[in-house]
Amino acid sequence: MTHDDWSYALPTIGFLLAVGHFYALASARWQRELPALSTHPWRPVEAAVLRGPGLRPALVELTEGGASRVVAVRLGPGHAHVIRRTGRAWTVTRGTTTLLRVDGSHGVAGGRPAVPGPTRLDAPVDGDRFTAALLEARRLRSSILRPLLLMVLAWAVFAFFARFGLIDRYVVQGAVFGSVLGLAAAFPQLRVVLPPDLGEWTWVSATLDPWTARADRTTAKGWVSLADGRHLRVSLLSTTPDFLGTVWEAGGFWVAGQPEPGRTYTAGFPDAPVAAAVRFSSVRK
Repeated sequence: MTHDDWSYALPTIGFLLAVGHFYALASARWQRELPALSTHPWRPVEAAVLRGPGLRPALVELTEGGASRVVAVRLGPGHAHVIRRTGRAWTVTRGTTTLLRVDGSHGVAGGRPAVPGPTRLDAPVDGDRFTAALLEARRLRSSILRPLLLMVLAWAVFAFFARFGLIDRYVVQGAVFGSVLGLAAAFPQLRVVLPPDLGEWTWVSATLDPWTARADRTTAKGWVSLADGRHLRVSLLSTTPDFLGTVWEAGGFWVAGQPEPGRTYTAGFPDAPVAAAVRFSSVRK
């Protein structure tokens, strides 16, 4: 790269690093209170979602002992659905930080005090017991799609700079090549959300191989036993330690449809905001 190339690239790289560092600090602030979970028990409190999750944190009203307070917390849509359905959340409060989780999930979110905005009347709660799982599956898929959309935006920016000679074309080619490799690696996980006409949810007994938890998306493999006596190999393409822990507790999971080798399905649990993309394969003899 020439000196002019670096004069455009370095400010951009510096800005992205600064944004990433700020986000990491903001995310880690409430995580410093996680050790309190070993000494402070979870307390059930009345909860109501005032503002659903989106670009901004959700607003949740917590009521305990007749006193109400509002916290801003990053929740997935499945977790918000469970709060709306049960009217309850589990909390541990440390200073100004509120650690929060919902029924059916061991995932912890951190909340901070917030000023309540206009109360929004939510639509009637869906009575389907697997709605929370499907909402979580869509969230997992979106967590993969967002970086890909940002990748496309970066391509457009690089192409604009290259078009006017502001950056070397080889930089653009390298960025495109690296992005294509990332897209190829993420493609199997893009099929987390499947068409709604896959049939009834089916229970399968499962035994998982040892797996390692990851902060972004955890993968695992194992074996499943079907009601008709068949045994299939299963690959969990995109999930969370929360889902895998629930599999260990329950001894299996539910699948949206009838499991068949070579197909990818959404897996989940009733009344729980946990989900995974699973793919079955035949047992090799």
